[in-house]
Amino acid sequence: MFYIITANLAWGFWAIAEKLALKEGNPVAVMLVTGLTYAACTPLFCALMTAQGGLVPMGHWTWWAALAAILGIVANLCFMSALHFQPTSVVTSWTQLYPLVTYAACFVFMGEKLTLEKLAGAGLMLAGAIVMNR
Repeated sequence: MFYIITANLAWGFWAIAEKLALKEGNPVAVMLVTGLTYAACTPLFCALMTAQGGLVPMGHWTWWAALAAILGIVANLCFMSALHFQPTSVVTSWTQLYPLVTYAACFVFMGEKLTLEKLAGAGLMLAGAIVMNR
């Protein structure tokens, strides 16, 4: 539960930091600085991997990891572009509907079942975004 709470706090403040960066920088420049910061953390990630049993050999999973990175870059660039033009509260409430895409994709591509509870949760998420933006 600690990691979930910490992730939510970090993501919540992350949007504010992005908005503050976008007050002076354009979305592409902010993405560049973000990417360079990730790259600067690479030695730390390698040290953590080594501490957990060594560097992991490349394999089939690396293509999925690369695709995840590309999709993350596209999503973040779109998110920052939206932040550049819209209030932070509006952008974050609408972009936090991405679990609905995940649910639908898991149903279509991974054979997961859509339960009544998941559908109700999706409806509540959508209703929440609508109410928050009125």
